Formats: sequence, C-alpha cells, structure tokens
Amino acid sequence: MIELYSWAIPDAQSVHVMLEECGLAYRLHPVDADAGAQYAPAFLAISPAAQLPAIVDPQGPEGRPIALGQGSVILIYLAGKTGRFLPGNSPARYELLQWLLLLQGPQGVCTLPDGRDASGRTPPSPRPQSLPELLERRLAHSGYLGGADFSIADMAAYPWVQAARPWLNWLDLPRLKAWLDELSQRPALQRGMALEVTGRPVASKRRRPATPG
Repeated sequence: MIELYSWAIPDAQSVHVMLEECGLAYRLHPVDADAGAQYAPAFLAISPAAQLPAIVDPQGPEGRPIALGQGSVILIYLAGKTGRFLPGNSPARYELLQWLLLLQGPQGVCTLPDGRDASGRTPPSPRPQSLPELLERRLAHSGYLGGADFSIADMAAYPWVQAARPWLNWLDLPRLKAWLDELSQRPALQRGMALEVTGRPVASKRRRPATPG
C-alpha cells in the first residue's frame, strides 16, 4: 500500500486523481501545510524540500521502498509503475512531458487572463500570456493536453483550472470549457478531487477497480 502525504492543494489533488485512476491502494496522511507541518523533521525525511504531496511506496523499483515529493514527479513515477497514462519511449511521450512540466514552469500553473493567479493575487512580474489561453490553443490541435489520449498532463492541469474557474471568461475559452466538462465526468477523477484531506485523521483507502483510461 502506498503511503500518501497530502494536503488540500491542487498539486496534491492531481496525485489523488492518479491513484484513483490507476486503482492503487493508498493510506492518507494529512500534512497541515497551513500550519507548516511540511517542515517537521519526520516529513523532511520523506520529502527533503518540504514539497507536497509526497509518497512512500514500499514496493518501489527493484522491490525496494522509495520516497518521492512533488506532484509531477509522483505522476511520472506512478505512470511508470502502472504502465498507464504516459506513452513509452516515443515522440508522444516527450511531447506529453513537455506539457506536464510546463505546468510547473515559470509561467505558473494558474495564471488568469488579467495576470492574477487562482487565489486572486497579482504576481510581481507581468506575463505575456495566461495559462488558460495557452491551454485553449493547445486543445484546438489536440484532444487532450498531452496528445490524443487522457494522461498525467490532464491530471496535473485539471485541479488548477478547476480552482481558477470562477475567474475565467468561458466565452473566450470554449475548448478548455469542453475539456473541463468532459474530465469532470470521469468517476475516478471525481473520487480523487473529492478526497477530503484538511483535518482528516489517517485513513486507509482500498481502491475499487480502475476504469479504463
């Protein structure tokens, strides 16, 4: 069973979704980031940079335990572990990873058309293009963010777009709106997004069979 260290933030929600989509068993350990619990020595032993979410997989590569922090790294790891939601060694794999890592780049994962982020704050330096506009253009040429199929790139973007939803002008983003609505119908994604973390005690989750990707 995977040990999941998490809190109610979009990066963590993407990993919740991946665990549900893959049907992996996990046990939830809330880490109160609002109270600075990510800096506790016990958590730093798992995620040295105090990054949430984090996981410990007792059955990692070569059957050895592995501890990982940071949402995108965990998504790539779980894709490799299960063989799902990330193509093999092909051009499609690297195109997908490009979009996944873009979400973690300096442009910011949740920049809105007027320069604010999803919390309503204005970043210190202007950005020439908002992420929703970039995703809208991408979806004009691709069924999903990573290519023709639903993938970890979509899982990484979905929680941020959902968080930014109240501020977006959907008349200018019809493809992004259609993408959001389609993904919102996935049962595993619904379960991952609905996972309550804030203030929740350690809870054991045994997964039901995953739906096809």
